Amino acid sequence: MAPKLGAGQALAHLRRLCAETLFQPETPDAPIQVLGIFESAGLEFDALWVSGLTDEAWPLAAQPSPFIPPALQRKAGIPEASAEGALALDKRITDDWMSAAGEVVLSHARRERDRELAPSPLIASLPVGSIDLPEYASHRDLLYAARTLEEIPDGNAPPIFASARVGAGQVVLIAASPWQASVVALVDPDTGKVTVLRESASLAIADEYISPPEAIEFPTGGGQLAHAFWYAPRNPNFRAPHGELPPLVVIGHGGPTGATTPSLNLATQFWTSRGFAVLDVNYRGSTGYGRTYRELLRGLWGVADVEDCVDGAMYLVAQGRADEKRLAIRGGSAGGFTALAALTFYDAFKAGASYYGIGDLEALARDTHKFESRYTDSLVGPYPERKDLYEARSPIHSVDQLSCPVIFFQGLADKVVPPNQAETMVDALRAKGLPVAYLAFEGEQHGFRRAETIIRAREAELYFYGKVFGFAPADKIDPVPIENL
Repeated sequence: MAPKLGAGQALAHLRRLCAETLFQPETPDAPIQVLGIFESAGLEFDALWVSGLTDEAWPLAAQPSPFIPPALQRKAGIPEASAEGALALDKRITDDWMSAAGEVVLSHARRERDRELAPSPLIASLPVGSIDLPEYASHRDLLYAARTLEEIPDGNAPPIFASARVGAGQVVLIAASPWQASVVALVDPDTGKVTVLRESASLAIADEYISPPEAIEFPTGGGQLAHAFWYAPRNPNFRAPHGELPPLVVIGHGGPTGATTPSLNLATQFWTSRGFAVLDVNYRGSTGYGRTYRELLRGLWGVADVEDCVDGAMYLVAQGRADEKRLAIRGGSAGGFTALAALTFYDAFKAGASYYGIGDLEALARDTHKFESRYTDSLVGPYPERKDLYEARSPIHSVDQLSCPVIFFQGLADKVVPPNQAETMVDALRAKGLPVAYLAFEGEQHGFRRAETIIRAREAELYFYGKVFGFAPADKIDPVPIENL
């Protein structure tokens, strides 16, 4: 009870009560209520369990309103307007939880995948206890117990295409070879008969123009062997000068935990038909060579893949299959990262090409799409705990070490690797006086899709190598602006 108050005193008293009391709408009676943080504040319960209280989640960061000047919000004493105010509010809510029920549990997860998680500093001083929970059937078990079975006859599969039917004892598969692009084929296991149902491309290229792959392996870091496909230059209409070794293009595939195959790839034949040798590398971490080999990239992306590309090129030089003075490396996306890292941290290559290559691993870890969220934790290290590794392996942080000509291809609508990553490196090479070219394409995203873009990029890359290595391509190619050349 308050003594008799005047109107002004009563209003001041009411304001003070409002400032000190958390008001919540009434909720219907229910055995269990699931509430948010601010919904639970100020309420009383029979028992209370608050979960997810890691140091990353609690206390909350300050969140001033974007519609009111921050200084005005702080002056009005709005808690979320400043870090101090937000922390004080969250401390108060935590204290309220402790007295909101006879039994209170404040919990946090200890791990998230490979990452250790720490408790919020607001609960770190509380004693750690254990809880005996009754056995409950899992949601999966409840669904399984309530299941009903439905029989679906599958003796005859539906037609693959209007002209094809698959019956019992037949196999439909996707197949390719070094001389043929991918096809959908029907195979009869009993007779071995193969029927091509659909071709991915209709090609009229004579076999003598196709350079078949040679599977090779070569020594690399840690006493390991790495794998690759080697393609020799091949074009029956031309012959290199006697005794001259071919220039070499080294390709790092994307993924990075993908693989390259020996199937016919016209992008590879583009180079071999123009006098280049090609080394298509399945660096450590690639699929197709067993689980042990695939896991050799864990924690070593930007190290093992780069080392294998460099060692593969040096192996071919030692074998007398490539000209050491005309070594180039190229790649797109993750392969572009491998190429940029090789160009930045090694002196083996004399030129390079980056197609929307990843230059900043940190930006990739922070902003990648949901499907690959936390992908880099296993490839590099947990982020942000190993922020040092992400910075050390990112070419964008060591652009001063770039020391050879590079051409960059970038889609201006790329959301995965924004144009500013390529532009930062272009500026660095420009400032160092090294030959550099930058081709940006309006409307292209992460991976070029327009035929005219793909053709222009491939021809521009050939033109660039011609200027750097001192030869004139036989193709008629629109000139490419190259600075510092």
